Order: sequence, then structure tokens, then C-alpha cells
Amino acid sequence: MEFSKRHIGLLGLCILALALLASAPQAGANWLTRILKHADDGVPSRTGKRLPALDEAGAHLKTLPAARRSRAVAAELTDEDHWRLRNAEGETFTAATPEELSRGLRVLAPLTEEASKHVILLTGDTLFKDRTKLKALPADAEFDALIESRVHKLVRRVVDGVERYSLDVGNGVHVPIRDRAQVHEMLWQIARPVDLSGLRVLALEPGAMGLLKRTRPADPAPGRVAVETVDPERLPHMLSAVARGTIVISGRMKGGALHYRASSGPERTLMLDELRKAAAAHDVNVVVIESASARQPGTRNWFWQRVDLTRLDGPRARPALPDLIGQLTGGVPVETDAIAIGELRTGFQLVGIGRGASGGWTAPVSETWRDLAPEVTGTIVASGLRLDLTSRARQRELDARFVPGIPSLIQVGYLIFLFIGFAGLSVAREWWQRLWPLEARTDYARRAGYWAARSVRGAIFLLVFMPLVGPVSAPIAFVRGVWRALVSVGAILAYPFTRRRTA
Repeated sequence: MEFSKRHIGLLGLCILALALLASAPQAGANWLTRILKHADDGVPSRTGKRLPALDEAGAHLKTLPAARRSRAVAAELTDEDHWRLRNAEGETFTAATPEELSRGLRVLAPLTEEASKHVILLTGDTLFKDRTKLKALPADAEFDALIESRVHKLVRRVVDGVERYSLDVGNGVHVPIRDRAQVHEMLWQIARPVDLSGLRVLALEPGAMGLLKRTRPADPAPGRVAVETVDPERLPHMLSAVARGTIVISGRMKGGALHYRASSGPERTLMLDELRKAAAAHDVNVVVIESASARQPGTRNWFWQRVDLTRLDGPRARPALPDLIGQLTGGVPVETDAIAIGELRTGFQLVGIGRGASGGWTAPVSETWRDLAPEVTGTIVASGLRLDLTSRARQRELDARFVPGIPSLIQVGYLIFLFIGFAGLSVAREWWQRLWPLEARTDYARRAGYWAARSVRGAIFLLVFMPLVGPVSAPIAFVRGVWRALVSVGAILAYPFTRRRTA
């Protein structure tokens, strides 16, 4: 198959023009960006429209057991600082004062001796308004919060004389109510399933020659994951092999450095900033298990204990993060702290509620992740857990891609232009025939070369030229079609007169 200089130049021009056209959606906010960004915003109802927050909370009350439903009330704080209440039957009450609020609760959900406490379901927007208004609610009531169509238990506690609120997301993991963006980000991070098969447990060993491969080594035994020994200095350069995966390292944290002890020699220090930058470049999640011990997995003086996650078998084969954290912390309540949300990454740590941000939970681990297993935990006393994860926005961008490695905006934009190109197929075909005339059979010694050349020509036309000229060829084709239709209609209307004149 032979190409002339004109063919090669035309091919290069088409590819360059298509690349410039495809990169246009990333220049700034546009209609395509807005559609993709807000495609999943809102909570649709059965009719496809977003329900008001209080109505959505009321719909949830109907799903409660009868004993709990009879004393449950959905509550919303309005912009005028009034309380709007609703029970499962749809009855509403608006209260402007604490006295009216108490009366509204009694009217909508009368209490009995068996049911002596109200169940109050707060809407998500209420939590991010003036939280001092929550003191008007009964202190002995049971509180829940509805955020993004999920109900979480609302925990109230007093710390240093200040009343604080947090969401219990399960297994003793609490998300403090602070900033709206932080809460929504943390709830999404904690709710998404963890792919245990993508976890890579690493042992830091200076001078190690092993390289991270795209597939995890075979596990030494059921319920035990293979530990991969890597050189910490070379680790940032090897993360491309585990793109979109998760690496787990352990050691003693001091500031922004991880102190670790290899199989021999003194303790060494690994600065995590470079590792985090490399992880962000390859969309790798980094989990750091803090411990009082700096020794790495696999050293001989550790006592390994066999643990597994048999509780997570079956439907929980892809457990959520709280399930794994609950195993790791031994059930000690912890909360997220030091949250940093960026465009690409979300970083946070887990600390013990009773100890504050500096103490950690300090609880021995009895069980841990099945595929993370004994090599990391064993007899380690965990003092904290730091996670540097792919952000919600970035993960949605990765999930929206049809072809890995190409931004979703480019892919969606290309598909749109391809569809438009089909509308102007007839016009684009005429232009293409002038730019790249059809090959002649006599120009090729063999039939295979002739059909190969036609295949390449057709592929370039369909995949490059047609979507490239689609915004121009489609309107022209439409105008031509309308003109032909008008000419046909005119010919039909003029037919009786032309027939009489001919006669």
C-alpha cells in the first residue's frame, strides 16, 4: 500500500485538526461541561423530578416500622428560622417558637408510655444552617439526618463545653458536621465499595530490586495476601504499574514523614509528599497505617496472627470503607479529621473520638482486612489511619471514560461530533472525494493492497474527517434537504398546470 505526499499531509492535517477540536471542551466552562458536572445532581423521584427535602424525608418515614413510625417526625429549618415539621401521614406543622415546636411534635407524633422519645429526621440543608437552632429540639430525642437520600444517625456530644454534631456512618466511624462540601465528599468516599483485589501491601526495604507489576503476586495462602518488597526511593516511579489501585504502607508517623525499620539496620525516614504527588499523577490511593512500631511486614521477629474477613463474604465481597475501618480499630469509635479536599485528591485521617486529633484510637487490632491480612496488622497497635484518595470529582471523571487514558470530555465531545457528522454524511463524502480520490485497482499490484488502501481511506474518513467537518457539513446537508423537499413540493403543486400547458 502506497501513499502520496498529499495523502500523508492530509492525514496529518486531519489528525491535528481533530486534536484541536477535541481539546476545545476543556478550555473552560461550557454546555458540555455543565451537563457532565451536574448529570447526577439532585435526587429524582418516581416521576423523574427532585423531591423537596421535607417531602423526601416524609417519604422515608413511611418505610419505618410501625412502632418507630408513630413517633417519627421529619424536621426542616426554613430560611426564616422557623421549623417545618411533617409526619409519615403527610400532616405538617410550622413552628416559630420553642413552645410551638414542642406542641407541633406532640400533635404530629403523640408519645405513649411504650414510646417515650421522638424520632426526629433532619433534612441535610438544616444541618448546614445555624446549628445553634438545634438546641430547641428535645435533648432526649433520637436524631437522624437525611443527606443525599441516605439516612445516618446524628450524634450529639459536648467537647470542651461546645456541642458538636457528627454522622455515624457505621462501624463506629463518625463524620463531623462542618463544611457542606467536606461532609458530602466524606460520605461519598466512605460509602463507595473497596476493591480488595486492588490492594497492594508494601514492605519498605532500601535497595530492594523488586518492581511493582500490574498484577498482584499469588497469595501465599488463603486469607493471606502477598507482601511486595519495594525500595522506597524508587516507589514513586513505580506507581504507574498500579494506576487506579491502592497501596498500603505502615510505620510510625512524625509530622509529614513516615519512619520505618527494614529487615536490618536503623530506622529510616520516607517523606510522603513526593509519594502523594506521584499517586495523584497515576490516580493511586495511598493508605498509611500509623503504628507505634516502625517495623515492616515480613520481618522475622513479628508474631503473625491469622485473621480474615469471613463476615464480609457473599454480598459484602466489596465492603465499604467503614467495614474495614471497624475491623482495624477494634470497634473503637473514630472520626474523620484534617480533611483536605482538592480537585484531584481527598486526604483525611481517622482519630479516636475520646482522644482528640493527637491521640489516635490506640486500640490493638484483633481482625483486619482479609486481603490486607496478617502481614500488616499482626500484633500492631494502630494509632491512626491516614488516607490520600482519589477525589469524588476525579473518580467520576475516570468512571465516565469509555477508553482509559482519554478525558471523558474529549470522548463525549468526539461522539457528539461523530453523530453530527453522520447527519452531513453526503456532503462530507463529496468533499472527501475531492481531497482523497478513490484508489484505482490498476495502481496496486495485488488485490490485498488495493483493499487495504480503501480500508485505511474509509477509516480515516469515518473516524477523523467526517466528525471534523460535521459542524459545517450537517447544516449544508440540512439546507440541501430542505431545498430538495421544497422543489419536490413545488413540482407536485405545479404538475396540473404543466400538464394542461403540455396538452
